[in-house]
Amino acid sequence: ARQAALRTYTYGPNPFGSYDSITAVPGGAQLRGWTIDANSTDPIRVDIYSNNKGITSLQANTGRADIGSLYVVYGANHGFDGNVPLPPGQNNVCAYAINVGVGGNTLLGCKTVNVLSGSPFGSFDVAAPNGPGKAHIRGWTIDPDSADPARVDVYVDGHGASSGPASGGRCDIARIYPGYGAAHGFDTT
Repeated sequence: ARQAALRTYTYGPNPFGSYDSITAVPGGAQLRGWTIDANSTDPIRVDIYSNNKGITSLQANTGRADIGSLYVVYGANHGFDGNVPLPPGQNNVCAYAINVGVGGNTLLGCKTVNVLSGSPFGSFDVAAPNGPGKAHIRGWTIDPDSADPARVDVYVDGHGASSGPASGGRCDIARIYPGYGAAHGFDTT
């Protein structure tokens, strides 16, 4: 006969959890994590500080099946996932789980994020002949102030040749700039 594994957890009076990630998005950052206060099965508040100033609060009420399976008594609704406004440049962002009942608040951690702003940037990857009087061009661009595709204008010898959104899928760019998505490529003749 197999014996089931028995797990024992000891909880203190303070909230516990994890500040999993921070990702730059237009105008700020997206934070993800989870927290539970041992004194309550209800979701709790997470206060967000940036550069030593309180900037917002998130409610840790998002479903997290991984947390629900580990902490069955408390359930799955203890994740936080939200965007916070931040100024351009490097920002040190800290998340505090706000205590309920006995105990005190808990620092879940601090992470640094570089919030982009300013002029569009990218890469002009290919310019190759493609038949008489034509050229194939390919690349990508991001306007750091928006997750929407930026417009690309093509000029040949100072004259406008084409214009359109850089909305083609570029998974490689989405991996580097996850808060902006993949729709930032251009590929046209």
